[in-house]
Amino acid sequence: MDCLYWVKRDSYLPIGSHGLKAVTKAKLRYNPVEVDPEEICKMAHDLPQTLSNYAISDAVATYYLYTSYVHPFIYALCTIIPMKPDEVLRKGSGTLCESLLMTKAFIAEIIFPNKQKLEAQKFTKAGNLLENETYVGGHVEAIESGIFRADLKYRFKIDEKTVDKLLRDFEKALVYTLKAEHKKELVEVTNYPELNGFVRNSLEQFKENVYKSEYPVIYHLDVAAMYPNIMLTNKLQVKRTKTQPPSIVDESVCASCDFNLPFKKCQRQMKWIWRGDFCNC
Repeated sequence: MDCLYWVKRDSYLPIGSHGLKAVTKAKLRYNPVEVDPEEICKMAHDLPQTLSNYAISDAVATYYLYTSYVHPFIYALCTIIPMKPDEVLRKGSGTLCESLLMTKAFIAEIIFPNKQKLEAQKFTKAGNLLENETYVGGHVEAIESGIFRADLKYRFKIDEKTVDKLLRDFEKALVYTLKAEHKKELVEVTNYPELNGFVRNSLEQFKENVYKSEYPVIYHLDVAAMYPNIMLTNKLQVKRTKTQPPSIVDESVCASCDFNLPFKKCQRQMKWIWRGDFCNC
């Protein structure tokens, strides 16, 4: 069971490759013994040794998969996350990130809120029973759905308004990068005009050719564990104060807060959305 949970959550194998045979080929690099069901009875009489090898092949593959991947994985996570081995494998990635953040908050002496427990039954204002609801948080928009491959060219359409905005702001971004990240003044950079011209020419080429056919660069962004931990992460960004305001508050809470200062980063305005599924009957 530990191997199964590890394969589903942490092996990064495709959905159709979660079977023991496929995992053995991908992770252990050997082909397990396979026998057609029609030949089992005949093989029991003619080739009993081969059939016995097939009978224990699954157990052998499971053992080596556990000792090679699952057990070191559990041990490594348990050294940094205060959870039992079963919970480390079976909890979601958001819960694991939250526990890790709480550990860091405890070390930094930062007060963090207790984990909220959802009510067993909740109803809408109209009296309908809620079947499922999301936490109040950010939402992810799927701009375009489909199957994308890095080895096939894809037709892109460049947004001209975005390019115009980049043309207006890229010089400020260059200066900020030099001063804030590289700690250098503009006069110290000898090839700044060449870099400036290269960026400007590249952006202008996008405007001239709005439609481009290129090989895409595919990134995988795991947002499942992102939003539940935004609030605690914001608290950990400021380590000088032991008590910090909650991340989701209204104006009245901010007005009475001791840390209500204009330069505080906790006052970032964010758009939150709630979604719920309810029974109409």
